[in-house]
Amino acid sequence: MSNILIVSEHFLNGGVETYIKTQVLDMKKEGHNCFLITDSCSDLQNINIFQQVIANVKLGLNSDFNSFISTVKLIDEFINKNDIDIVHVHPFYSIIPAILAAKKNKKRIWLTLHGPISLDYYGDIQYQFILKHFLSDAIDQCLVVSEEVENLCKFDFIDSVRIQRNPINKVNISNFNSIENDRVLIVSRLDSDKISGLIDGVKYISSDSNINEIDIVGCGDSVESLKNEILQLVNIKKVNFLGFNENVEELFFNYRYIAGMGRSALESIYSDKPTLLIGYDGVKGLIDDLLFENLMKSNFSGRNVDNISLDKFISESKTLPIVSLELKERYLSETDWPLFDDINKEFPLAVDIVNILYQQEHVASSHSYLNTPEFVSILNNVIFSKKHFRYDIVFNYIRMFNVNAINQLISLEKVDFQSKLSNENINSNKVDDINNKVDDIINKVDDILNININKINNLQEDIVNIKMEMSNSMSFKKYIQHGKRYMYQIVKSLYWKLPSRLRWKLNGVRHSVVRRFRRIPVEPITPISMVGIKDLTWEQFKENVLKYRDYYKGVFIQEVVIDWDVPLYQRPQHIATAFGQLDYLVIYRTTNFTADNVNGFRQVSKNVWLTNAPEVNNISGAVRSFYSTAYSLEASDIDKLAKNSTIVYEYIDHIDPAISGDDENIKRLLTLKDKCFNGTADYIVASAKKLEEEALCFFDREKVILAQNGVDTAHYRNNEHNGFELPQEIIQFRKKYEKIVGYFGAIAPWLWYEEIEKLVLLRPDVGFIFIGPDYYGGVDKLVKAENVLHLGAVNYQNLPSYARTFDVCFIPFEPCEIARTTSPLKLFEYFALEKPVVVTSEMRECIVYDEVLRSDSAEGFSSEIDKALVLSKDPIFKSKLASLADENSWCCRALAMSPVFEKK
Repeated sequence: MSNILIVSEHFLNGGVETYIKTQVLDMKKEGHNCFLITDSCSDLQNINIFQQVIANVKLGLNSDFNSFISTVKLIDEFINKNDIDIVHVHPFYSIIPAILAAKKNKKRIWLTLHGPISLDYYGDIQYQFILKHFLSDAIDQCLVVSEEVENLCKFDFIDSVRIQRNPINKVNISNFNSIENDRVLIVSRLDSDKISGLIDGVKYISSDSNINEIDIVGCGDSVESLKNEILQLVNIKKVNFLGFNENVEELFFNYRYIAGMGRSALESIYSDKPTLLIGYDGVKGLIDDLLFENLMKSNFSGRNVDNISLDKFISESKTLPIVSLELKERYLSETDWPLFDDINKEFPLAVDIVNILYQQEHVASSHSYLNTPEFVSILNNVIFSKKHFRYDIVFNYIRMFNVNAINQLISLEKVDFQSKLSNENINSNKVDDINNKVDDIINKVDDILNININKINNLQEDIVNIKMEMSNSMSFKKYIQHGKRYMYQIVKSLYWKLPSRLRWKLNGVRHSVVRRFRRIPVEPITPISMVGIKDLTWEQFKENVLKYRDYYKGVFIQEVVIDWDVPLYQRPQHIATAFGQLDYLVIYRTTNFTADNVNGFRQVSKNVWLTNAPEVNNISGAVRSFYSTAYSLEASDIDKLAKNSTIVYEYIDHIDPAISGDDENIKRLLTLKDKCFNGTADYIVASAKKLEEEALCFFDREKVILAQNGVDTAHYRNNEHNGFELPQEIIQFRKKYEKIVGYFGAIAPWLWYEEIEKLVLLRPDVGFIFIGPDYYGGVDKLVKAENVLHLGAVNYQNLPSYARTFDVCFIPFEPCEIARTTSPLKLFEYFALEKPVVVTSEMRECIVYDEVLRSDSAEGFSSEIDKALVLSKDPIFKSKLASLADENSWCCRALAMSPVFEKK
């Protein structure tokens, strides 16, 4: 049994109080004691379900700085007095004092978010920052009512989000013949944000010839406004306002159908009544099974569904659909109140903030506490303290919270800035330069506030970067000496901490940074795997390696495309390794933007050297490879190098928004392609036949080489993988499902998510394993089901150990130009594993092999998987796959490319 304190800004009739009340009744049945602290409360009939209620506590916009302190103290004392175990918080501003008080007392926090507004609250930047970038670390369990909210808040509560759908009350009236009624009931809170939709609802319903009267049940702050709007309508039916009704579902049997959104729509559906969904902005339609499934994703608000026309509504109203029992039971299964793990996150910031709060004197201010200098000052002192300093919080604090706080933030540290410098042997002129730079930025902020928000963001980021280095006196010394080098490392570190979907949106920014800094050496950060290995300088590399270039078959320089040390090896690493095996000298260039951290030249494979050294541009007589996916390269780079090198353009993917990113990236890639296709490149290497056909329109046959993707057969056949200890989750999954279909590779936009979901639901007897990193939010689209296991990225070195657990391999690309032009290297890796492969029919580079099974629908995939399961036990078939792998090794691909080393 637990004592649970519920803190909610509102407990009003027809609002969130119904959600809270239903859950409290469930928790009471389990023996828990529930308490309530709220600001506004009108549901006096139901407060007896709580052990104790404290109302009229200033939790909302009406809370000034002094009231805020009083509220935190009140919640703090209440937690101690009533021996509270869990604090369950509901939006909006109530979240802030509740979490501070709870974590001061080391209590668990549950947070329920009821809609997108719970995260945004009408664009209140202060509220957004406090919730998303500050208090999120304190939340032990975040509950959301729909997939819509889950997707919005995953960036900030990724470790703790779970869907807890709205619980409902229902009255079984299925025996009543609703068709005979000539009245419709609209159930809704009558607030200003719903008026537009309600007006349209009344218009549509009035057009129904079977309806003579409309009753509206609900309360809110816009009742009179709604009445006045309805009076303006022409040819309106009789409309009656019945006020709030505690047991409105008991009225349902009197009506032909019920109209509303959210809980009222759900209760109507579960009372077996035809139900019309009226959204915030209009009428969405009478709810059938298809609409029900879509509406679940937005908590029956209709935000994700288009409005319907009046003609479509009239057509639908003739049939009055009823939602199937199967769908309703599925929804109900996700409303039961769960038992949570006993997790309690430490949050020391809360303790320090509360301690400072309690020391504050009375402040003469009527403003909301979030906008007071006192509150900003408290956050400054804590966030910028040595104990709590974190780059990500600081970055978002300055960028989102309060532009005017910049002066205060700088001033706070300037006091002890000089004392830090006194302990350093730093040139005073350089110190003055930095001080002047900071002061100049401060002076510019106010001038630009009303001109260009992008310039403000740039200035803020400059300040953050400078202050990050100022926070550590030794780092500051390094900043003065090697400013650009350390700035690059900071930006890189911040970027890779961002969620994948956000990194996708910032791709253009990323590549701008890479282009600007790619030739600047980094401070070497030696991975454990590289201990004892020292990078060579340019002079050492020339003397010890390049000096003997004539002993190699040729020099191959892989220009910047992707860092070497990434979990999922791709074509550039494989081709480089293959050329090294064939006794070519390979120089692989990197920007150090992930984890390479090379500072000079480092040998990473036989004859393969990883480098970030700009002096590589000076090497003449080499073959230089430029990839069609190389965002960070400029077309002008080719012009500079073409004079004394052989230029190879590796055309490996159709340039498409799903792969290539934003408009800026696409424009840059197209410019690079045009430069190469119009004569600058000496050779075009195409990875697919369709790409080869395109290249032949520009080049003679001897200048176009088809070199599809391949496989490192030795790696996939190495018996050492049999001894690798797999994680328990895949072992248990394998035990649960006798038949496993597996995929490894990017979980990216080009997968066919709709058909994958249908297939997964169609085959509950089959376990589906997906291995790979999240590309651009692909994991969010992947079906969540009991028979689906996503393992994330797996290091290439261990990948065969995981893939050997598959019975059948799967490449479900969505039918599009990407599918038609891609030669997936995983196909040949599957061959090396001797696993049968099922692909989408439009994957032309795959279906040229008779051994590959294919389909264009979930039903077809299911049938082909059954065939593949039989073939997986056929030794003759497996031998054919092994032979195909040998014919498509990376060494074969490198040999196909070897004509590029012929003299120009």
